[in-house]
Amino acid sequence: MQQLTIPAAVTHHITPGWAQPAERSTDACAAMLERMLDIVDYGMLLLLPNGQVIYANATARFDLEDHPLMQLQGQVLQVGQPRDATALREALVGAVQRGCQKLLTLGGECEATLNVAVVPVLESNAGRAAGAMLVLGKRRIYDEMSIESFARHHRLTPAEQRVLKLLCAGRRPTEIAQILQVCLSTVRTQIASILEKTGLSGIGALIREVSRLPPLRKLLRAA
Repeated sequence: MQQLTIPAAVTHHITPGWAQPAERSTDACAAMLERMLDIVDYGMLLLLPNGQVIYANATARFDLEDHPLMQLQGQVLQVGQPRDATALREALVGAVQRGCQKLLTLGGECEATLNVAVVPVLESNAGRAAGAMLVLGKRRIYDEMSIESFARHHRLTPAEQRVLKLLCAGRRPTEIAQILQVCLSTVRTQIASILEKTGLSGIGALIREVSRLPPLRKLLRAA
């Protein structure tokens, strides 16, 4: 792993706003914002211009705990491959110096990959970048909590919910029947019931509908 740092010559000194003495209402607002970010199922990190991490939400901390390409150790990002460290460093410099945003794919064709969006964070008054935000790609296209919430909303049975999860995972009805060890006709009946309850026209429309659901982490009790 390589420590991600940016030369001081290309950065300017800033102090994060929440490090300054603040009113109680500001502290409460900051705590609510952190809680909000922890619920979202995308890893998000805030970096100073020198590459120091000043905030990482719960998803980022979880995803980077043992990731082979990038790990978070304290306030420092460790990047596994030299080419990835170079690409990420250049993207961060571009975000801080020029206000550019960039999408990177770390890793290669024969190994794990990690998609990372590098987005400049602008100071409200100065109009310059105070740092950068990294948004990590999701490890799964569909998260279980969103699917479970969708299933409860449409009053799907537990069996229908299992079928829905497998459909969203790209499984065909014949494969679902084998996995669940039921007849293909049973799976088809369950799919028809799901489509009737959701008011959707087919499996493609069902999957598109689920793909638009907001991503949520399993931090809250579902209603």
